[in-house]
Amino acid sequence: GVGDYTAGAVASIAFGRRVPAVDGNVLRVAARITGAAEDILDPAVRRRFRGWMEAVTPAEDPGGFNQALMDLGAMVCLPGSSPDCARCPLAAVCEAKRLGQQAALPVRRKKAARRVEERTVYILLREGRTALRRREERGLLAGLWEFPGVPGALGEEEAGCPLAAWSLRPLEWRKKLEARHIFTHVEWRMTGYVLRVEGGGEELVWADRRELEALAVPSAFARFLEEARRALEEERG
Repeated sequence: GVGDYTAGAVASIAFGRRVPAVDGNVLRVAARITGAAEDILDPAVRRRFRGWMEAVTPAEDPGGFNQALMDLGAMVCLPGSSPDCARCPLAAVCEAKRLGQQAALPVRRKKAARRVEERTVYILLREGRTALRRREERGLLAGLWEFPGVPGALGEEEAGCPLAAWSLRPLEWRKKLEARHIFTHVEWRMTGYVLRVEGGGEELVWADRRELEALAVPSAFARFLEEARRALEEERG
């Protein structure tokens, strides 16, 4: 649980090691002094700033240097449009002050809104087995196993239509369920159906309870995996 900032603060202040302690205050000071207009939330940019701070951290009293920068950001080089440049000991070398860009720096770009995708997922039961298929080798959850599904949130009247594409016929609709899973940039909202079927389904893999446990089904389908286990136990019972 110890990140770069905490490690740097402890190492420099407690043990006198020549390492930077780069927190939000120090990032703001560094961005304004250098006039850097890059997004400080970008990990690559933060690494570059850390490299700059490593270069200027003195061997003598690095802890005092780091504390001075943190205090400068906390009490003088304040966020937004309120920095106290008149009291700043670095005002003469500050690029943001020279350009009048103190309020614009540092840059923190807003994260893009998470995309929502609706999906309909099926737990298909046939002769004590449930259907799975492998995802494509590219993209999200590449190469892992999933329960068959189609894009969109299908209501109960529409949900039987995709079964024909798998050469299956519904025998008994048992249950409807809802689930969601959040990835970094996308949220899946899933409508699920548990049903007994008959017919082909040659493009699907049919697994019994033991085989199901051996397959790599990602946590995005945890709710459906739980229901599949329960349904297979009922089929056996």
